[in-house]
Amino acid sequence: MLLEEAVHLALKEGATDLHYIEGEHPCVRVNGKVFVLCAGRGKREEIEKCMASGADPARESDFTWYSGHHRARVHCYQKQERLALAIRFLPDRIPTPKELHLPPVLYQKVMFQTGLLLVTGPTGSGKTTTLASLIQELNRTEALHILTLEDPIEYLHASKKSLVIQREIGKDTESYVSGMLSALRQGPDVIMVGELRDTESIMAALHLAETGKRVMATFHAGNVEKAIYRVIDSFPADRQRWVRSQLAASLSAVVAQKMAGPNGRQKRPVFEVLLNHRSVAHLIRNGEIHQLPSVMQAHQASGMQTMEMELRKLQEEGISCIE
Repeated sequence: MLLEEAVHLALKEGATDLHYIEGEHPCVRVNGKVFVLCAGRGKREEIEKCMASGADPARESDFTWYSGHHRARVHCYQKQERLALAIRFLPDRIPTPKELHLPPVLYQKVMFQTGLLLVTGPTGSGKTTTLASLIQELNRTEALHILTLEDPIEYLHASKKSLVIQREIGKDTESYVSGMLSALRQGPDVIMVGELRDTESIMAALHLAETGKRVMATFHAGNVEKAIYRVIDSFPADRQRWVRSQLAASLSAVVAQKMAGPNGRQKRPVFEVLLNHRSVAHLIRNGEIHQLPSVMQAHQASGMQTMEMELRKLQEEGISCIE
């Protein structure tokens, strides 16, 4: 089966993901569920045509792919000597914060503050889209120099009120760390980092935040508490006191998100929000991370919330969400 045919059918089904594997039936994900798309089978030559120029079929690679008017994020890999593509379809346009149901405190307050904003959640929860929406809002409303570091570039930002420079890892700069280190010489006001993957990238992001930049980055963790623990635990024991102090001083907010929705229908992101203030900084500095959920519950008026609080609120509004 031709890849273009599989893409057409997948989009017709409203799929968010397409898995096109050599010699196997294409599969799609619709509303969180995976099923076989059709009886055809993936072809090796179709995958090789799609692959990024010069990519080694034996190694994993990530790239943005254009199919007609549609854009997709593609991960190419090999399984049992067969080539495979994991394709995530990208929206035709960047959704607004309200369309994404983002907590208002994010686009009314947090995105205007210096420091590190961490957006965390599992794969496929919409972290990249959340950051793209905030960048678009800043681009629309403020005269800034915005730098993005992405692997690969997923959403394209045309400079509007702000100057937006998008750099792709592996093409425009060697790594997230090299991109962040060179950012200081480029003079951006806002730096968006596609993913904090290791100790070095976390250190670089904290350093940028410490210098008074607005830093936005994604991170993999299930909730706010786990995100803070994971950041700290990524450092050796003799450095953890230092990183707690850095987080307490430089953190702007942590947002955790996951997809939930009525059974069998389109899902939407739901959010957990931690805002940094004196009591939060005190807990982080002293390693009392387990008390952060209680702080989020007690400071609902300031815009904080736990995941359970938002799910309960949606239920009260008649929106029954299944995680």
